[in-house]
Amino acid sequence: AVKITSKAKFQAIIASIQEELAQKYLKVCTTYNDMSKSQRKQAFMSYLLSSTYGQRLTAILSKAIVAVAQQEMHAEPNLTKPELAIKLRAKLESACDPVFEHILTNRFEERTHSNVSTKPTAQHSMSPYLACTNADNIYAAPFRDINKMKVLIEIALLNQDYSAAEKWITQAMTICQDEELFAVLHLKLAFVSSQLNASKSTISHSIRSALSIKESKPILFSQIMLLCEQNKLEEAEPFMDKLLTLFPNDASVQILKGLFEHLMEEIEDAQSIWQQQFDLIQANIQKQVEAQTANKSEKNTVDDDMDEEDEDEDEKTEEFEVHENISSVDENTRNTCSFYSVWEYALRIALKLNCSEMATLMLSVCKPYFEHSKQSQIEYIILQHHVLMHEQQYEDALLKLGEAVLMNDHDVRLWMHIGSTYCCLNKLTECIEAYQRHINECHAQQQQSPNMMAMLKLIEMYFVAHRQTDSEAELDESLLENAAVLIEMCERRIANGDISEHDGLDILASFDEMDEECLLQVIRYKLWCLRGEFYAEKNERAAALSYFAKASSVHPFDEELWAKIEGASDIH
Repeated sequence: AVKITSKAKFQAIIASIQEELAQKYLKVCTTYNDMSKSQRKQAFMSYLLSSTYGQRLTAILSKAIVAVAQQEMHAEPNLTKPELAIKLRAKLESACDPVFEHILTNRFEERTHSNVSTKPTAQHSMSPYLACTNADNIYAAPFRDINKMKVLIEIALLNQDYSAAEKWITQAMTICQDEELFAVLHLKLAFVSSQLNASKSTISHSIRSALSIKESKPILFSQIMLLCEQNKLEEAEPFMDKLLTLFPNDASVQILKGLFEHLMEEIEDAQSIWQQQFDLIQANIQKQVEAQTANKSEKNTVDDDMDEEDEDEDEKTEEFEVHENISSVDENTRNTCSFYSVWEYALRIALKLNCSEMATLMLSVCKPYFEHSKQSQIEYIILQHHVLMHEQQYEDALLKLGEAVLMNDHDVRLWMHIGSTYCCLNKLTECIEAYQRHINECHAQQQQSPNMMAMLKLIEMYFVAHRQTDSEAELDESLLENAAVLIEMCERRIANGDISEHDGLDILASFDEMDEECLLQVIRYKLWCLRGEFYAEKNERAAALSYFAKASSVHPFDEELWAKIEGASDIH
């Protein structure tokens, strides 16, 4: 006898239920004569859900789904719950297609004048049909749009709401048809699972799934980091060889190679690799400084030949242009070519995967290379700060930053991190002062724009402080005025596209992993929420609701946003 699979049984049950429902509908439809089509559908669904007949069908169907799920788990016992849900959903949908194929075909033939086909194709069998005129499904639209899902994922990660991020990633996987993006989603699921304290086997399964699709630098890097954390060095070695083959000149890859050699007790080889990378980076920085000096000398030579009448005005223009050139080199040196940035990349991967042993090892072995100047000592303290913040040791993190401030109290990064640390400690006044100092130092030095996320956070803190003040009109007004100025600054930067990967505030929510359009959409959403809150604080109901409505078009499922909308609706 041939064994009947769970899928075949499920199809048989669906077919029999379909026939039963058709007969049942014919018996009760006469009571729906005065209703529209959508109302009849709603009434019939309500009848099914409330009747014992509907409960019986639900019980039968649930048993069939359990059987399919057990069969899937038997084939792949290491599946995580989100991955099982994705595979089960796809399998049930594919099983249903043959059962309803004739209905869909007939419906298509009847609607020959329609521009939209509801018949699923092989290529888009996972893309649910959503009619644009169906008002009932207007909030389901983002679930069908992968670009909107990407934005929802990044908003959740930015807010460190990892449960929501897991939900959006799982949903994105059900509609994703881009293999490279699917690999990225698997990697994000591994990071989110780590922050939700999932087991190493669960995290490893997600990374292996990503690797089966694409062998990119972040995915290979993550696989090696996780295996090293578990002391599975023999398993990590082939992945390390693959990473070196694909990215032989990448400085962060060489740093990881040094860590691997160190764990293999090849201490001298590891130190040699790190020293070589240190020397190469220092040489590149020196070349940039020399090129910068040469450009400045050239400009000065040209200025000496200019007419005396235009000298003062041109001198101001030249000063701005030279300063702008210097700032771009300094920014590039600090964030792209620095020894700090390559270690920070490795540390970020370790913290995202909760590899605490590897993070501790990195801080231990890299310290000698950050002792040649005060600037590098400050950078090492910032690396320590990242680890302490991840471990929620906020007081210790603040003490470390205090040591760095004693070395250079004009370093704009320090005040940014001090502000975020005070925010975690719920010290509102100190948080505001630190963020204000960060912005003031950026303007005074004119070497880089203030951190975008720091400005958005400061605006939020102004609103919190405004709500906590008494009836002191002058103080209230100054807080809102400051918020308005920052909002205008942020809007100008968004309009000019002046947002970079260095505008992130938390090491776990790095902007360099987002594409430009997604990043701009996330920042716009945050700013629209704040602009709406600004008008709500000023009791301007129409303006507040207008900006909240814009924000809801990006994220219609944000419960906090809807609470703000309800609050603004009550303004008189």
